[in-house]
Amino acid sequence: MAGLYIHIPFCLQKCRYCDFVSYTDMSLAERYCHALIREMAQYGETMRDKVIETVFIGGGTPSALEGEAIAAVLGEVGKRFSLCADVEVTIECNPCTVTPDKLRRYADAGVNRISLGCQSTHDDILSSIGRLHNAAGFERALENVLRAGFENINVDVMYGLPGQTVVRFAETVEHIASLPIAHISAYSLILEPGTPLYESVQSGATTLPDDEVTADMQDDCIQRLEARGFTRYEVSNFSRAGCECRHNLNYWRNGEYLGVGAAAHSALRLSGWTRFSNTPDLGDYIAAVTASGRAVVDERAITSREERFEGLMLGLRMACGVALDEFAARYGVTAREAACGAIEALEGRALLVEEGGSIRATARGMDLLNVIDEELYAMMKPSA
Repeated sequence: MAGLYIHIPFCLQKCRYCDFVSYTDMSLAERYCHALIREMAQYGETMRDKVIETVFIGGGTPSALEGEAIAAVLGEVGKRFSLCADVEVTIECNPCTVTPDKLRRYADAGVNRISLGCQSTHDDILSSIGRLHNAAGFERALENVLRAGFENINVDVMYGLPGQTVVRFAETVEHIASLPIAHISAYSLILEPGTPLYESVQSGATTLPDDEVTADMQDDCIQRLEARGFTRYEVSNFSRAGCECRHNLNYWRNGEYLGVGAAAHSALRLSGWTRFSNTPDLGDYIAAVTASGRAVVDERAITSREERFEGLMLGLRMACGVALDEFAARYGVTAREAACGAIEALEGRALLVEEGGSIRATARGMDLLNVIDEELYAMMKPSA
């Protein structure tokens, strides 16, 4: 399985918490799309023997572009790459930029999964984090998505936000779970230095829920979603049966993927396991791709030891964990041998458990994945 990620780095307005690579100046959008198409053409030979099973158009706000632009980019995907018969094609949409006409064009171009950013169903909270839509706008957008015939729909929600309580987040969760959607992504706010929200919190102008309240929000969310038929299959993702995001599953299984666009990252098996990334600067990206077809600024071969660490670190994000037979088949050693004693130590602290042929994080381990990652890295790092 191989995935294709296409980065659209444009937004009408950046959210106050966002530190992603995105730009509000849309004047370069047309040139950027031409560069995307040229970059994909450059990778045609590299990807010749790989079948693309998932395509994910993320951002930024992909729906900020005109529908024709997205259709043109997807048209080039079909020309340049081998796609499997049931390829999953996702596009991220902001409620205030998605329209019936755009949705029709997406469907005609092959999009079959919509990811809609809601974050909260409370207007004051949405305003506090700089979202352009309100609750009513989200409802209208979802209605348009459903009318366009899309059935595989994800909705993003966030917790730990300004003005949010356990009760208010529960109201959001209950409402979103009652909608005719297949998937919910529930993320905790990460306060990133340099963002407007970070500065506001640092100055005391904005107050966030404390860590204990935020943890209660997460626990309550998990219980409510599971009661509504959404299974937690990854630390922040819940789906109805058979509706997991295949694109993200490929990441967590440490699969191959090609990323195109400014700041896009890739992981491919070339002469060996290789990771590379593009320049995040919009002008530099367009200039580099126009000149040579590529905009890579960092490329490195991943050692076998690093690859094994990635396989464990990413796989333990999933509720099912790491399948021991699959790990041994890919990496040539058992997971316990690869981890150099870390698995046993983490089992002793009740953070990991082996059962059913897999190593997985316990409920407590899911809350302490950073601790698990640190322990694994300490034991598996190349210098160890």
